[in-house]
Amino acid sequence: MDGSDEWGARRLSYWGRVAMVAALVVAWASVRAIDPRLEGDDDGAPHAFSVRRALAQVRAIAQSPRPLGTPAHAAAREHLVSRLRALGLEADVEEETVVDPLGKGGVLVARVRNVVGRRAGRGAGRLTLASHYDSQPQTPGAGDAASGVATILESLRALGTQWRPVPDLEVVFTDGEELGLMGARAHVASRPPRHPDVLLNFEARGQRGPVAMFETSAGNLDLLRLFAAGVPRPFASSLSYEVYRRMPNDTDFTVFREAGVEGLNFAFISGHAAYHSRLDVPGRLSPATLQQEGVNALALMGALGAGVDVDSGHGGGDAVFFNPWGTSFLLYPASWAWPLCVAIVVATGALWVLLGLRMGMRRRAALAASGLWVASIAAAVVVGWLFERGLRVVPGLLRSPYGEPYDFRAFVAVLALLVGAAVAGLWAARGRAMAASEVLAGSLLFWAVLLVLLTWAVPGASYLAAWPIGFLGLGTVVASLLPGRPVVGVAVLAVAAWAGLAVWAPVCDLVFQALGFGASACSRRPWHLPGASRFPSGPSSAGGVGFPRRFSRSSP
Repeated sequence: MDGSDEWGARRLSYWGRVAMVAALVVAWASVRAIDPRLEGDDDGAPHAFSVRRALAQVRAIAQSPRPLGTPAHAAAREHLVSRLRALGLEADVEEETVVDPLGKGGVLVARVRNVVGRRAGRGAGRLTLASHYDSQPQTPGAGDAASGVATILESLRALGTQWRPVPDLEVVFTDGEELGLMGARAHVASRPPRHPDVLLNFEARGQRGPVAMFETSAGNLDLLRLFAAGVPRPFASSLSYEVYRRMPNDTDFTVFREAGVEGLNFAFISGHAAYHSRLDVPGRLSPATLQQEGVNALALMGALGAGVDVDSGHGGGDAVFFNPWGTSFLLYPASWAWPLCVAIVVATGALWVLLGLRMGMRRRAALAASGLWVASIAAAVVVGWLFERGLRVVPGLLRSPYGEPYDFRAFVAVLALLVGAAVAGLWAARGRAMAASEVLAGSLLFWAVLLVLLTWAVPGASYLAAWPIGFLGLGTVVASLLPGRPVVGVAVLAVAAWAGLAVWAPVCDLVFQALGFGASACSRRPWHLPGASRFPSGPSSAGGVGFPRRFSRSSP
């Protein structure tokens, strides 16, 4: 190597390190971009959502634990009935005895008392707003789910006592959710069918963070279009929709959905160390999170109340949707997933030809680069597993009820740095013999294969591959027009990585928030997602309403 070649290699190495540091900054910024920020309080505006008023409702409801049959439970119920009547709704308590077979001859019998408010509409259909007001015995349940109840109450106040929507309005504060969705099932069992029938359900499994629309009904395209157009701070991913419907977890939303009701299910999950614990108190609930939930709920209630057609359950089809950056929101019909996939695969083939002709790409080296992506994933899993094992060696570090560190995101950041170092070391060791064109070609092949697999198995997650490969392809075209400049190859890879990280970093952060270190590192079963896990049981053999058992530590 002569002096000029050595200087060029050093310069390329220098810009490669700069690109890696910039990628870490982009990843951190994209994670922070989804965090809600308190934007003042419209306390003086009579028809705006007020965080101060909503927090006052949370404090009124979550003064102490309120499991079934306790004085606090009764006091919360009386407060809700009184509040709904003050808001101009007809309100009463819906009582039902629920018999839940537990297996081996045992049964659970509970008297659930749902608080139901109604207001007649001006046309056809029904709009239901739901959350649950009971809590686990050991927690005041400010997040889970006094926050959802307060969001509904404050949104109704902002709409005004004279607000009369087109569909009939139904407000259901369910009881016995923590015992296995008992109140929701009792309510739905006696609920006459209506069309159209739309539900907004509010849950929580934490105290802060972005409010995600994490579950929706099938045929959701029309409903998601309404969500995208009308919500000020949308945050949702069709990945969570695909994952959650495959998980053995339920919320009250499940009961309504199985009865044919369309709808959207909302929850925030950051700060889950306090979930189902005595730390879930009003003082720890994030006002910014509550504001995001409230302004979105108010906007949706106004749009749905105006009689917007969301006949999505009858031919509307599903949607692919995600946040490419912060609260920006993109969606398109899921029926586009395969045509988009085919177009990208064809374009990838054309780019391979272009790289071979214009930049001298060697196919064998490109295949090796594609294999490095697979090796990088394996390295990330190994590092994650070792990190999780290491955390458990340190006495007293994992003190939260779910065996996770309290300062969760700091540990995620450390893990991300370790994974980044391992992957960078792998590419430095094995990729130095590859030209930029070969790295690009291998990367395109890897993401194209991943796109095909995701489109086939999990269409709602296909955007996770389509987004990075789109920017890689664009970068490849640019690099091919400027041959003989190695720094351009580094710049192209950096831009492609930044675009992909803008989508992937928030997803990875929320995966850790939802599943925890152990499950994310493939070392133990995820068991603290929002919702109770399904447990099979036989039909009820006693009086009342019989339900399958829905118990686990994961019930929100």
